[in-house]
Amino acid sequence: MKKVIFGLYIVIVILLITALYIGIFSFLIYLLSLIPILNITIYNWLSVFTFSLFIILWVIPYELINFFQDTPVKNKYLKKTVLIILTLLKALLLTLYILFLDQRFVGLSFSKIGTICLIIIIIALSKIINMSGNRLKDAEKNNMNF
Repeated sequence: MKKVIFGLYIVIVILLITALYIGIFSFLIYLLSLIPILNITIYNWLSVFTFSLFIILWVIPYELINFFQDTPVKNKYLKKTVLIILTLLKALLLTLYILFLDQRFVGLSFSKIGTICLIIIIIALSKIINMSGNRLKDAEKNNMNF
C-alpha cells in the first residue's frame, strides 16, 4: 500500500512540475505577444497551452542527446569539438521542432522574428536549467564525500 501511495505522490509531483512549466512557457509566449515587432498573434489559449506542452516534450530528445555528451573522450580538443557539435545539433533540432509546431497550431501565429526570439529564449532557459542541475549534482557529490 505504501508503494502505491508513493507512486501516486510521484505522479502528482510530475503533473505539478509539468503544469508549472506549461504556465511558464504560456506566460512567456503571452509576454512575447505583447511586443509589437515580434508579431505573435494568439487566437486560442488552448493552442498556447498545447504548444507549451509540446515544448516541454522537447526535454526527451534533449536528454537523449545529452547522453552522448558524457561519452569518455581522451583528447581534450576532440571533447570540445564533440560538445560544440552536440550543442549545435540540439539547437538545430529544437529549431526544426518549433517550426514544425508552428505549422501545426492554427490558434497561434509566429512571425519569423517571433520564432527566432522564442527559440533563443528556450535555448537560454534550457542552458540555465542544465547549469543549475549540474551545480546541484556537483554540490551533492561534494556533500557525499564528507
